[in-house]
Order: sequence, then structure tokens, then C-alpha cells
Amino acid sequence: MSKKSGILELDSVDSLRQRVEELERWFQTQDRQILFLERERQKLSALTNHTDAGFLVFDTQLQVRWMNNVCRDWFGAKEVAPRQLFRCCDVMCGEREPCAECPVARTVLSATVSHQELRLEVDGETRHIYATSLPIKSHENHVDEAMLMLQDITNLEVLRRSQEALVRAKELAESASRSKSEFLANMSHEVRTPMTGVLGMTGLLLDTNLTDEQREYVRVIQSSGEALLTIINDILDFSRIEAGRLTIDPIPFDMQNTLDEVLALVGEKAEKKNIELIVRYAPGLPQRVVADAGRIRQVLLNLVGNALKFTEQGHVMVSVERVDAGGPLAQIRFSVEDTGIGIEADKLDTVFEKFTQADGSITRRYGGTGLGLSISKQLVELMDGTISVTSAPGRGSTFVFTLTMPVSDDEPVTATPLADLKGVRVLVLHQHDKARSVLAEQLEGWGARCTGVATGNAAMEELRTTAAGDDPYHIAIIADTVEDLPVEALALAVKSDKLTETTCLVMLTSLGAQGDAERLRAVGFDAYLTRPTRPSQMAGVISAVWSVKRHGVREVFVTRHTIDEARIRGKKKD
Repeated sequence: MSKKSGILELDSVDSLRQRVEELERWFQTQDRQILFLERERQKLSALTNHTDAGFLVFDTQLQVRWMNNVCRDWFGAKEVAPRQLFRCCDVMCGEREPCAECPVARTVLSATVSHQELRLEVDGETRHIYATSLPIKSHENHVDEAMLMLQDITNLEVLRRSQEALVRAKELAESASRSKSEFLANMSHEVRTPMTGVLGMTGLLLDTNLTDEQREYVRVIQSSGEALLTIINDILDFSRIEAGRLTIDPIPFDMQNTLDEVLALVGEKAEKKNIELIVRYAPGLPQRVVADAGRIRQVLLNLVGNALKFTEQGHVMVSVERVDAGGPLAQIRFSVEDTGIGIEADKLDTVFEKFTQADGSITRRYGGTGLGLSISKQLVELMDGTISVTSAPGRGSTFVFTLTMPVSDDEPVTATPLADLKGVRVLVLHQHDKARSVLAEQLEGWGARCTGVATGNAAMEELRTTAAGDDPYHIAIIADTVEDLPVEALALAVKSDKLTETTCLVMLTSLGAQGDAERLRAVGFDAYLTRPTRPSQMAGVISAVWSVKRHGVREVFVTRHTIDEARIRGKKKD
């Protein structure tokens, strides 16, 4: 052998050795990959076989290629190869052949994920199953197999049905609650109606010649009746709110006059308790705004009344200020601060709940129904406002509510003197005899000629008869409790009749259902009064309505709020 051939042989051996080493490294790599894949397979097998869901793999002929232990338990295929027993139709629907609606078939054909809810018989029980079919693609992006995941949602279905039953029960309970609230509202109204007669007659009785002892007795009756009326009003307002029957009636009014009226009502109580009543009417407040003046008064009276009730010494301050930058919509913040007993921090979240007071002993010591703050909160929310409280025991409380309301430039109508009512003919329509007699007596005391009727048909007949006899009624006061004829229909009938169209109509309505002023005006009413009607309020409204009638004042809708504003402004000018 030559030297050259020996070198070639040596090179071949080295090349062969390198090739062997490369093959050894390749086999080692393959072994590692096989071990990795085996570990991944074991993980996947452990995951699929130890989960609550069932998994099946189908080939493109929709034959079962593999299933996990859950499916083996469900379908009884522990000992026999599954591909010999099952197709998708055997699992899904029980048909003889696969169908187009089958999610596995849809996955194989469209290479998309499909879903379907179905019911399976498992161990003699019908189970509610949610099936999800997923495509398994080759490296060429072709669907080779489809995996079907079966999730048992029977318990979820039971839960869903339970929730639906709970919703139905809740709706029934709410309906029953509304019926209860409506019944309570109607009963409270029936209880409150006689109070009109009681308070009206005590007012008239105080105008007669009485001894000091008799006068004191009558004043006790009057104050007791007013206290009872406050409780009845709370119950009525609460029940109307619960029944969804309480409405908000926005009208233009003077904010400062409203505040003055509230203070006039509580001033005597503050003076008796020797509590300083401070009022802050901040600069920049609009003079007149559009909102429900009656509801704002009610909330303020509740808050100020509570402040005075729970304060033995110190002060109660009422503050009203504008907190926005200006414009046609004013954001007004009302606050009532006191130096009373205060509220514990853990009780602050419950003070606005119905029938709740911060301490059970408070009811025994101070009295009350526990409805005032709950009603105030719901009234504020009905007016799209917010209310809150801050307090510390022994240092007092501050209640704050904020409302957004349009600014108004309208001027209030000016009331005319009572002397203008002399000779004015007034018809009173009210179904309760005592209420009619009290109203008639008050009107006749101011010089008016008054007649009372109990039904809408009787009122219409009386108006037509007197008008035909050239002695028509100038004003008709109509209660909103007429049973035989809706008051709106009666108003339209009066205003559409040539004989009666000039009669001024005044609605007598309850505080808990003021209604919509624009609606009343649209059907022909010229004003409204709230019950129980106090003599001064009725006198002002009737006088203003008659002034509009006699002197051709611009068309306005008169309420006791507009009269109060006119009276206060008149006093300021004097």
C-alpha cells in the first residue's frame, strides 16, 4: 500500500467517526424530544383523565379515536376499543347516521369551533351537557381530527332555574309590597280627610269668643291634630313613594321666601327651647328657580325639625348656597347643622332607612316614626339630588342635600285683598260633607256666596243651571277625590261649554299627590290648593284667581307658593 492510499484510508476513518458522533448526538436529541413529548403526553393525559369534563377525539370519518376516563365511565367503554363502538351520532344525538347539525361534523367541514347544548343519559340520569368541538390540524393546515369537550352543567342549570324562580318570587313580593303600599296610601288618605274638618273647625272656633280655659283646650286640640296630621302625612308620603305614586311638580318659586316660610314654621319651637336659629343665605344665589317648592320645604322641615328635636342647647344653622360656576342650571346645596346629641359612626349608614333611628332609646325619649329621614332621602332622589350626613357623638350633625334646578326670571302674581271676594259666587265640589261645610263656612266668612255639591254630575248641572239663570258661578273649587267623574274630564266639560267656560277652576289636591301643574293647567284649571287647606292659603289663592278674572292679569297658574311669595314681597316693599 502506498503512502497516499494510507492517508485516504485514515481520512475515511476520521470522517466515519465524525458521522457516528453526529448520529449519536442526533439520537440523543431525539431521545430528549421523545422524553419531552412523553412528559407532555402524560401531563395532557393526567389533565384530561382527572378533570370533570369528558374529552373525545374523532377522525374525519366521525369515528371515535380516543376518549378520556370520564367518557369511558359515561359510555361504558372501559374494556373495548372505543373506535369499534362509537361514532359522533352515538354520543351526541343517538341517530343512526351523523347529521349536519352535529358540532363535530361542522368542525371537520369548516375547521371552526362549534358549540351545542344537549342532554345525555348517564347512569340512568339525564345530564345537561355543554359540548364544544375544536379542530386539530396537521402541519399542512388540514383538519385531521376533532376534539369534543363535554362539560356537565347540570348543577349550573339547576342554579339558573333557581335564580329564575327567585326572580319570579321577588317580582311577586314586590307586587305584594306595592299592593300593600297602595292600600296604606288609600287608608292614610281616608284617615287624613277628617282632619281637614277638625283643623278647620278648630281654626274657626279660635275666632269666636272663648274663655282663656276654652281657648287653651282648643289650642291643645289643634296642636294634637297637627301632630297627628304630621304622622299621617309621613305614612302617606312613604306609602306613595313605595307604590311609585308620588310625583314631583316643578314650578317657578322664590328660594328665599321658601326658606323664610320654613323658618317661620319652626321659629316658635326654637324660641321655646332657647336655641339660636341661624340662617345663611349665601351671595350669588338665584332669586327664583324652577323646582318642586313643596317637596323642598318638606325636606327642610324634616331636617330642621329633627335638628331642633335632638338639640338641647347651642344652635341650628340652615345654609343655602350655589356651588356651581353659574349658568341657566343652578346647583344648590342645602345644609342643616346642629349642636345636638350626634350620631355614632357605625349608625350613620342606617339613619336614612325606614322605621330606623340611631338608638332605640331615642324613640322613647324624643318620639317619632323613624320615617322622616327615609322620606327626605327618597324625595331628594326623586328630584335627582343627593343627600348625606356627617356627625360625631356629643358634637352634633350636619345633613346636606344638593339639587340641580333651572333658574327662572318669572315674576310672581300679586294677590288681591280679601274684600274683592264679597259677592263672588263659589261652588265647592267635595264628596265629604264635613269638608264641604268647613270650606263653605270659610268662604262665606270672607263674603263669598257658596254652594256645595258631592258629585261631578251634580256640579256640572249646578254650573249650567245658574249660568242659564244669569247668576253664574265665578269660581269652582274641585276636590281630586270625585268618584263619579274624573276631575280632568269635568274641567274639560266646564271649559268646553259656552255657559260655563268663564268659570275659574281651582283644584283641591292632597299633599302626597300634587301632580303635574302643567297637566292641570292644560285641562283648564287656573290654580290648585293642597289639603288640609288652611284659611290663609285658600284666601290668597282664591283672591289671586279672582284678581286674574276681574282685572285681566296675564294668564298664570296660581298656587299657594306664588301667593306666599307675593305676600312676602309686598311686606318687604312696605
